[in-house]
Formats: sequence, structure tokens, C-alpha cells
Amino acid sequence: MLGIFICSHSDFATGIKKLAEMIAGPLENVETFSLWKGESLEELAAQIKLKYEEYSHRGDPVVCLCDLENATPYHACLWALSETNCRIFAGVNLPLLLELALGRETTENLDVFLDQCLALAQGALNSIRVQDFLQDNN
Repeated sequence: MLGIFICSHSDFATGIKKLAEMIAGPLENVETFSLWKGESLEELAAQIKLKYEEYSHRGDPVVCLCDLENATPYHACLWALSETNCRIFAGVNLPLLLELALGRETTENLDVFLDQCLALAQGALNSIRVQDFLQDNN
């Protein structure tokens, strides 16, 4: 089964996992990694690499979801997984996490599935003026 690693600053990774579980129920093979003040990129990367080795040993592929592109958690993932074929997504959001977690068991082509999840997550972003909404719905 596809492993999902969520990497972030502070407790964002844990929080978004808990939110997804509130909607979808317990999520197996979803790991969280948090960068705390005073912790180094190398320390975080070592945690990620160690957990990746467990998944690799079982033959499970891994995708990483990071809070921000080019931030320390993102670079820790790059550094830890530099010798792998993992995909890293920057800008994790709830729709992306839910798509990955709920659809991963039925996918036949991992690359196609990951691309579809990314497209769906990007399409979930929207903006509306409150007044326009109120006028349209009156």
C-alpha cells in the first residue's frame, strides 16, 4: 500500500492527518514528520529516511506531502529520499491528502494516480466574493 509521509513545520502535519481522519476514519500508512524550533534539516531528514527504509523493506512506495516548497521540511525530504523514486508534493492541502488516502488501494498505475490527485487538489482551490454568493443565492 502507498505510504504517505506528511512533512511540515510545527504540528501542521499531525493536525492535517487528524482532520483527514475525522472525515475518513483511521488512516493506515500515513506518517507525520514535524520540524521544531532548534531542530536541523539533517535531524528531520534522518527521521524520514529511517521510516522510508521500513516502507521500502516491505515493498511499499511512498509519496511525501510538504507544507511549503523550498522550505526546510521540503529539503529534508529531498535529502532523505535522494536515492529513491519518491514523489514530493509541495503545498499539501486536505483535498490532496484525502484523494491520496482514499484512492490508493484501487490504483493500478501509481504515476497516473498521483497526477490525478494533484489535479484534483489544485482544482479544489476556489475564491468567491461573499456578496456575489449572497446575490446569486437569493
